[in-house]
Amino acid sequence: LVTEICGLLGSGRSSILLHIAAANLEHPNVHIIFVDFKKDIYMDRLKLFIQKHPWGCIANLSEDVLPRVNICRFTVVQEFLEFLEADLEKMIIEIRSKSQTSIIILLIDNIALPFKWWTDLQPGDMIAAVKRISHQIRLLTSEFNLYTVVANSMTRKLDIDKATRRLVREYHVPSLGKPWIETI
Repeated sequence: LVTEICGLLGSGRSSILLHIAAANLEHPNVHIIFVDFKKDIYMDRLKLFIQKHPWGCIANLSEDVLPRVNICRFTVVQEFLEFLEADLEKMIIEIRSKSQTSIIILLIDNIALPFKWWTDLQPGDMIAAVKRISHQIRLLTSEFNLYTVVANSMTRKLDIDKATRRLVREYHVPSLGKPWIETI
């Protein structure tokens, strides 16, 4: 199952992912793979969430939980696709080789962000990339029995009356459009 968390800028999507990581690291078999596009998920920030964990402080753990956290940073869509299609599987296999009972949580922060930076975008490229990414996320989640949470931003949609050219309504929808929504 892939769970998507959507919200506007500053709504706390990254904080929710950090809370998920901190809460689950209490369990010694949990490993976190954190994909960060904004480059603002740092180990120091995760440490703060662990130390101020509202469900029971895990700062007193006898083990250091941070070695069970992998942070992967990407800025380019192609890098992320390569990670999903080759490197993530290797990472999962390596984690599971150390412990067959490993529980792996894949957290992806702000999935739409690298698409905003895609400067040489050709017609159809975005739709094809969105479909490949969403398909690969679902495939890996089911094949490797992952818990996957994806944070997505929201984009503003406008309904314009074609006859009068007036705004009928304004609303927010998850970014990346129909190809993302249909696959995830």
